[in-house]
Amino acid sequence: MLNQKVLVVMIIPLLLIPLASFAYAHYTYTIEKKYKIHVYCGEVDIETYKIYSPLDDKYVDDQLINNTLSFSADVWLGWYVWVGFLVKNNGLYAMNYEGTDIQIQTIPPDSVTWQINEFYYGPMTKGEFNHNPDVWRSITGDNYEEKLDPNTGIIGLESERAYTPIYLEPDGDHNLNKLIVWIYMETLTGPETFTVEISINTSTTIAESYEVEQHEVIS
Repeated sequence: MLNQKVLVVMIIPLLLIPLASFAYAHYTYTIEKKYKIHVYCGEVDIETYKIYSPLDDKYVDDQLINNTLSFSADVWLGWYVWVGFLVKNNGLYAMNYEGTDIQIQTIPPDSVTWQINEFYYGPMTKGEFNHNPDVWRSITGDNYEEKLDPNTGIIGLESERAYTPIYLEPDGDHNLNKLIVWIYMETLTGPETFTVEISINTSTTIAESYEVEQHEVIS
């Protein structure tokens, strides 16, 4: 029969094992990191537009659908057109206007070369736009040849930041969220007569990058 002291020595380690396990489980924890990504959505719209050319308006089929301006017409070699539109940031976040995406198709699909010049005016506030009719309201189908120059844009006004991103602030009465774009397009070579189909989209990017929230969950 085992000595009582020897028996105690053997039992004590057996009792300590569950106690140690309980203490470890009670006093240790894990940290789990969770991330939530906020992606900003922009809303830059073409609010209104103008199309001026030597062709009578009734022969130009134009429409603005889903922020895409498109028009078609039967034209001739040497034909030109002025396209103007008002761009406005109607969203909650700042946006960059990167440029204009112009898609041109001709029927028949003969090779046609174009001269295309873009001019930007702005950004401007609602008040600045309302008090500066020379950039928009004063230019009409009756006087556009006197007001617009193919190489310089609006006569008497300097085009702002051409070919570079233009920062448009979020929507608001006093924010710089309006931009005027005028585009001159002229056929240089091609057949004597043809049908042209043109679509115009705005190219914009979000000015704010996405934001990451980090949360620590202790268990």
